[in-house]
Amino acid sequence: MSKYHVVSFYQIEKILDHERLSRDVTRYASKHSLLGTFFSTPQGINTTMSGEKEALEGLIEMLESKFNLSLFNPKWSISEDKPFKRLRVRLKPRLLPLEGCLLYTSPSPRDQRGSRMAGSGW
Repeated sequence: MSKYHVVSFYQIEKILDHERLSRDVTRYASKHSLLGTFFSTPQGINTTMSGEKEALEGLIEMLESKFNLSLFNPKWSISEDKPFKRLRVRLKPRLLPLEGCLLYTSPSPRDQRGSRMAGSGW
């Protein structure tokens, strides 16, 4: 029985051409039979994908070298069953759904990282 490698990672980082990044990910993932979901936004990326470990490592290497992302600490696991049915690469306007938050004033979640927001309950 074949085992499926699964990797999850995200990176909050300004991406100048997230449309090109998503096209390159789609091409790479299709060529290497990777399945799962990949979100690309101007603020960063978020993904969970499965496939052969070498192909997943190649995807990470491509994102780091071609798009200058620092994908530290990806989470790896193994599944006995096929975890995903298809590949979905989606373009989104923002990485985090903060537009409904009254405290959302910056287009980048990086600008608010590490600060305590008054009245937020955190």
